[in-house]
Amino acid sequence: MGHCHASLLASRSVLRVRGADARKYLQGLITNDIGKAQGAEAIHAGLLSPQGKILFDFFALGAGDGFLIDV
Repeated sequence: MGHCHASLLASRSVLRVRGADARKYLQGLITNDIGKAQGAEAIHAGLLSPQGKILFDFFALGAGDGFLIDV
């Protein structure tokens, strides 16, 4: 596997979601399995409205006791 390169983009931000219920909380809100975001593996997912419409898309990466979410 190659090295990861990162760039700071003014149009994007990173949120940290952590704690004992972080996995359960995110699993109930997003379109992908948050369990796949482990180690160096990130996932692409969407956040849905209560009606099932996609509001936002983002990348999620496991980080310690929580997740980093690139929005």
